[in-house]
Amino acid sequence: MSLHHPSPSVDNNASRMQRRLNTLYSHLVMASNFSPINDLGMMKNYHDEIIVENNKTNAAGGKEKTTSILMNKFPKGMIEESDFKIVQVDFEQPLASEGDWIVIKLLQLSVDPYMRARMAPKTPKGYFPAFKLNEPLHGGCIAKVLSSSTSVQHRYKQGDLLFGYFNWQLVQKVTVGAKFETIYQIVKIDPKLKVPSSNYLGILGMPGVTAYHGFLDICQPKKGEVVVVSAASGAVGSIVGQIAKLKGCFVIGISGGSEEAMKELKSAGFDSLINYKDYPSTSTLKTAIEKASPSKEVDCYFDNVGGYILDAVTLCMAKYGRMSLCGAISQYNDTGAEMGPRMNSLYVVRELKVQGFLISSYQKRYQEAVQQLAQWTLEGKLKALETKVKGFENTPKAIIRLFSGEQKLGKMIVDCVE
Repeated sequence: MSLHHPSPSVDNNASRMQRRLNTLYSHLVMASNFSPINDLGMMKNYHDEIIVENNKTNAAGGKEKTTSILMNKFPKGMIEESDFKIVQVDFEQPLASEGDWIVIKLLQLSVDPYMRARMAPKTPKGYFPAFKLNEPLHGGCIAKVLSSSTSVQHRYKQGDLLFGYFNWQLVQKVTVGAKFETIYQIVKIDPKLKVPSSNYLGILGMPGVTAYHGFLDICQPKKGEVVVVSAASGAVGSIVGQIAKLKGCFVIGISGGSEEAMKELKSAGFDSLINYKDYPSTSTLKTAIEKASPSKEVDCYFDNVGGYILDAVTLCMAKYGRMSLCGAISQYNDTGAEMGPRMNSLYVVRELKVQGFLISSYQKRYQEAVQQLAQWTLEGKLKALETKVKGFENTPKAIIRLFSGEQKLGKMIVDCVE
């Protein structure tokens, strides 16, 4: 009887992959303890603490100017550049011997559709608190450590790259320590991982986790089923489509993207793509979906847009279909309530499962998602699709592009510095 042993090269390659995965997990799962996006109870504390820290100064060294983006006024309808205010503020280097702090410079930041709902005097019940007028907005960022206090230099060195939830201010002081590192969700990025830092804002961040749990837990796809994803060219939708393909489904994407974006989605695994701009009504879009589906029906639907697209897909749902409601980007800028068809009887007779969700509900399972997403990404089974906007001052333009229908693909990221 002989035993088969893998060749040394195969074994070494597998070991290297496992080491990379283990290292990546150790960085990413730190985020599972807390995220401002995932914990409603601490969001207010996060906001108050970070505002205080970034505006503190002391008589330590020379002053310098840095750029900050404030919420100037709450939008009415579509977001406009005048809703933001870009200002120059004083920043003063703190004393090295005073407190536990780091000074960071933003390199990249994330703009996301959920931010629109926070640009209002009051947010919906159960949602995240509103941004405050005349104060910096904040969100997921990649930053570089410029300096650190003597007490924390063993952990944070000049040049270290970090992921965290920081203010939209190019240079800022951040207090560190157990309490504050939890508030900012600070994760140190290991450059040896060969994972682009922007992945922490997209496929290995909140959009990836949203796609993973929102699709797999709610839709529970089966091999051979037909899956439809709206906003397929967006940060979440583009990942949902790829996961659906990994699960052996036939994937139809609905998008208003460019021809180039459609080609990218095809190469990422989408079987069929529908440009909703060619089908401006519920009935015409319904016909297009039925034509694209091998079964003329839809088993699973992941909705990011709401509106008439949700209505059209609902009319195509198969018996025992599952619908995961993630967002309603088509309605975020509406000033009045939109009335569409009432589908109650259809939900009943087709025995549909229709469930909305917030990613905060999956906080305790964050680690599960990032581990699997990291493995698929490192194995080349998931593509990180991104659109980059250059220049911190162009952040307002970037967030407007999320809603204007202007060409984009995947995660929208602002490169803050050249």
